[in-house]
Amino acid sequence: MSASSYAAMTEISLDVFPCVYGSIPWLVPPDEPEAVAFLLEHGTPVVFERGESIFFGEKQLVFLIESGLVATLPGRAADYRRAVGLFGPHTILGAVRALGRGSRGMPLDARTLTRVSARSLPIGDFLAAVEAKPELHIRMLQNCVRKSENQLEGVIVNDLLPVGVRLLVLLEVLMRAGGAPEEPEAGFVPLPFDVTVSDLATIVHATREMTSRLLSDAVREGLLDKKGRHLYVDRQRVAHGIVLARRDPKGICDA
Repeated sequence: MSASSYAAMTEISLDVFPCVYGSIPWLVPPDEPEAVAFLLEHGTPVVFERGESIFFGEKQLVFLIESGLVATLPGRAADYRRAVGLFGPHTILGAVRALGRGSRGMPLDARTLTRVSARSLPIGDFLAAVEAKPELHIRMLQNCVRKSENQLEGVIVNDLLPVGVRLLVLLEVLMRAGGAPEEPEAGFVPLPFDVTVSDLATIVHATREMTSRLLSDAVREGLLDKKGRHLYVDRQRVAHGIVLARRDPKGICDA
């Protein structure tokens, strides 16, 4: 996916469920092209397989995501983990921490939802390059605010909506993350990422068992189709389900 298409996608609000603070729940916007280019030139290539942990809150590194999808995890709640952000291509994992706290650690983890190609760079080198250009520094700080707003939007979705509705919103967000057009196409289309049920549950702050049951319900209701391990989404029906939930949040997909 090109940087321009990813950027356009993250600047479009989900019309079927208007946002409060950010432009789209969970999914953070791409970083400044100048900073991305610097990491592409000076960063060290690294590959993470699906399901790996990246303890970026304690590492003295930032990571430019070149391809794939990463979820950020601030900690646990009860007996399951919570995700708060999704980082796709052309985003810098650890930029918010680096620009806000420098080399000081934070209790942050991340989990790769797919195979991920990235570039790593020491925080000191990253900060020196950004702070050497005041205008770039300001734009990066503004980008950090937008990242936080989209992650806050995900927190709001998880806090206010029934888990079944949260799952529908997440499916549409994943479609957008994969470059799907704003206007939902007719019929079933493949979910662009083979995200596990456990990872879906982590994002919508639910148990794996509940998430699996809700996915099965969505298949029976014709919103999803499943072929082997792959999910196919009827985006128009998912959007309709979210619209109905706006009118009566307790009347659809409640758990």
